[in-house]
Amino acid sequence: MSLSALELQDVVGHVGIAASLARALATDRCAPCYLFAGPPGVGKRTLALAFLRAFLCFARGADGSACGRCVACRATEREKHPDLHRVPREESRSGRLEITAVRSEVVEVFDLEPKLSRRRGVVIDGAERLSEEAQNSLLKTLEEPPAGACLVLVTTTETALLPTILSRARLLRFGRLAPEEGLAVLARENAGAEPELVLREALALADGSPGAALELLSSELFSERATLSGWIHSGVPAPAELRELLPGLDTGGRAEGTREERKERLRELFQLTLLLVGRELREGCGVGAEDASASAASSEDALRRQALIGSCQRWAELGLRALDDLDAMVTPELVFELWAAGLPRAAAQC
Repeated sequence: MSLSALELQDVVGHVGIAASLARALATDRCAPCYLFAGPPGVGKRTLALAFLRAFLCFARGADGSACGRCVACRATEREKHPDLHRVPREESRSGRLEITAVRSEVVEVFDLEPKLSRRRGVVIDGAERLSEEAQNSLLKTLEEPPAGACLVLVTTTETALLPTILSRARLLRFGRLAPEEGLAVLARENAGAEPELVLREALALADGSPGAALELLSSELFSERATLSGWIHSGVPAPAELRELLPGLDTGGRAEGTREERKERLRELFQLTLLLVGRELREGCGVGAEDASASAASSEDALRRQALIGSCQRWAELGLRALDDLDAMVTPELVFELWAAGLPRAAAQC
């Protein structure tokens, strides 16, 4: 199902927030600006789109729900509604959303008459990326909001927004989803492509975030998680085996794809290793001595645990440094070589 076709009641979790928005829609008392703040990947953008779909509907139900049949609802479902705008996810090289995007997608849109509906709606996803200049350009619009306009700011970091913006937005704080709620989101979006056991593993690795879990499931590297976990425990057998994880990244001059595509594949690899390291640390480094005698188990466990903690720390340090190097525009091939050279080696390679 398209995110733009979801109803408020279809959104998993956040029942209190959805009910509050439904009441505002039913009584036609929607705020001109909302701030959806909370952890990443828990459904903030999904709920924002469901809310604005109902906001633009010509024939809302008594409970505030979109009718799903009018021309506005059909246009929203096809993601073709001229009065529903999403500020693009594209960023400047600084990683910020600059004033040009805000002017064209918010200020100018709200200055115009609606083209299809009686209202206009805008979602800014990742509002923490708004530059100070871009936020200031929003202020006049928020100080004198036009009738029938609604702006939804979606953020993981509300403190990144100016106090003048925060004071003019109705803040709705999102929490994490319960494990079964997160699993329900994955089951809906995954449509049976992966068994439940794999969905649960992805959700656990993603610290309960369905959005992050879906990104994991879509990555080709996710199928290599068992191999990577084994290397975290026992060391990397040989550099050549590392390169097999990324066949398109060839340091011999036959690299596949653009530089940005190769950087993205590397970023996926480093982020996955950090998640795997986090799992090892959360689970007490996963060491046990079921087959050892009770007297020997304690000392053996302590040594193995200490070694594994050291390995986890090394993998984490290298992964974070590699991500910084990618952001610093170091070539993907050099980043990979530096990362691989520092990884703990298996005993046979020492």
